[in-house]
Amino acid sequence: MDENSGIKVQDLPGIAPVGRAVNWIFIQLLGQLTAMQARSLKFACESAPKILMPNGLVAAGSLHLTADDLVTLTGCGDVQRIDREVDHLRALGLISKGFIAGVGAQATADMQPTALALHLYVRSQGSLQTPVDYYGLSATTAPPA
Repeated sequence: MDENSGIKVQDLPGIAPVGRAVNWIFIQLLGQLTAMQARSLKFACESAPKILMPNGLVAAGSLHLTADDLVTLTGCGDVQRIDREVDHLRALGLISKGFIAGVGAQATADMQPTALALHLYVRSQGSLQTPVDYYGLSATTAPPA
């Protein structure tokens, strides 16, 4: 993975100390991401609204991006490739939806990160905090639109 992707496999301070079994999940996921996917996932985890659910778990709201937005974000002009990359993020369980089938002229993707993606992002930032603590969520955090 390149250094411009925003998520680094090497030198992750949050990876080693917590426990190999838990960290192995994150290491395996990172190893399956392309730089384009890592940039997209980083953006989604930073931009999507986050909430603390009543059961104490973290969730993210929808994050709609046009194909043009994704071209700009990824630096890739091939929308078919972007679609495959987004499909792979969904297959890995890191985003909930992906491109939305529709009649409109502009393709739109819902890049809503899953709870697993939020945990991966927080850990890849070198934090040992939970996503709830990392994002400063509380019971008063408004639900995503």
